[in-house]
Amino acid sequence: MERRALRSTGGRHSLSGSLGVPLLLLWTRGARTGRWRSAPLVHTRLGDCYLVLGSNGGRPEHPQWTTNLLRNPRAWITVGGTTVPVHAHPVTGGERAALWPSALETWPPYRTYTHRSGRQLRMFRLTPDHRSSPGTSTTAADPAETAQRHAQRNVVGDR
Repeated sequence: MERRALRSTGGRHSLSGSLGVPLLLLWTRGARTGRWRSAPLVHTRLGDCYLVLGSNGGRPEHPQWTTNLLRNPRAWITVGGTTVPVHAHPVTGGERAALWPSALETWPPYRTYTHRSGRQLRMFRLTPDHRSSPGTSTTAADPAETAQRHAQRNVVGDR
C-alpha cells in the first residue's frame, strides 16, 4: 500500500506519512536481475543526506534492497515529489553508533526489529549524487521514468 501511494503521488504522499512517519521510495538495481526495484523506507534526514535501515520488519534475513546497494551503491530516491540520484554508503563502526540514536528517534521500532531479527540492521547514508541527473542516465529506463510509468498505471488502474 505504501509503495502504491508513493508511486501514484510521485513521492509526495504516503499512508504512514500522513501519520508523521518520514518515507521515501528507494530505487535500486536488482543484484541478480539488473532491473530497477523500489522499496518504501522510513528515513532520517541528515542535512542533505538520508539515513535508511534494512529492518525487513524484524525478519531474520536482510531485505534484498540492502544487498542491491552493497552490490551497486548508485541508486535513486523519490521523496517529496522529487526523484534524485544518490550514492549509498554503508554506515558501520563508530559512525553507526553515533547515528543509531537518530534512527531510533525517527522510528523506535528499530530496537524491537533488531532484537526480533537477531542481527544488526544494515544502515546506509544516501548522499545526493550531483554528477548524475535523470537526463544523463545511461540506462534505457531510469527510476524516474519507471516511477512515472508506475504512477500512470496506478492512477489508471484506480479508476
